[in-house]
Amino acid sequence: MIDEKNYLTPEIVLAQLYGRTSEELDLSEGRRDEVIAAAIFMSFRNQEFGTKFKIPANYRTIDRFEDASGIDMVVSNSSGRKKKLQIKGIHIQRSIERRKKHATRGGACLMGRKTRRLVQNDSEELTRIMRDELKKIVQDYSGVVLLIHVIADFATQTSLEIAIRKSFNILEELKANEIWLLRNVPVRILRGNRSRINCHSFQIIKVAPNRRTYGYSFAL
Repeated sequence: MIDEKNYLTPEIVLAQLYGRTSEELDLSEGRRDEVIAAAIFMSFRNQEFGTKFKIPANYRTIDRFEDASGIDMVVSNSSGRKKKLQIKGIHIQRSIERRKKHATRGGACLMGRKTRRLVQNDSEELTRIMRDELKKIVQDYSGVVLLIHVIADFATQTSLEIAIRKSFNILEELKANEIWLLRNVPVRILRGNRSRINCHSFQIIKVAPNRRTYGYSFAL
């Protein structure tokens, strides 16, 4: 059994952190991104599989022993069952030259010959970046859930989808109990202030064992 006072639901953690800068939170950018990724993943997992895992209330503090063991966070349910998470953030950014040539600003556009060529060139660049970043993950995470959070600019979704697909062979070779990939998918504003997005959508891919893709959305 755990002391419930020492744990928070993933939804509470998301409400505290999501959309706020590291300066506002007085929290390092790396730790903020780790905790957000863990909260999104555990919220999804609780709803999809009926589990009730919670996040430590002292999520700001990094346990040195766990960190040395390759563990970024340990979540737990009320009965004391635990899951160890290792969160890797992969920041994918196209070159300035490519962004100038593909300045769609996230707007819809027709899939003509020029657009297909831009997507192809973008995807080749993103695939190269992503595969290089994945090859840096060499540690053995056996017994740990490896969560890879892919962070990319809004105008690269089609190219990013191709890059992820072309990187599955490297992902499947990583050593972990479970391997999951998480990425944001831009959505239109649902209601309220049109200058502010209030709904957030993510694609969550279980890479191994048994590959499967899920969609998960939440509003704040």
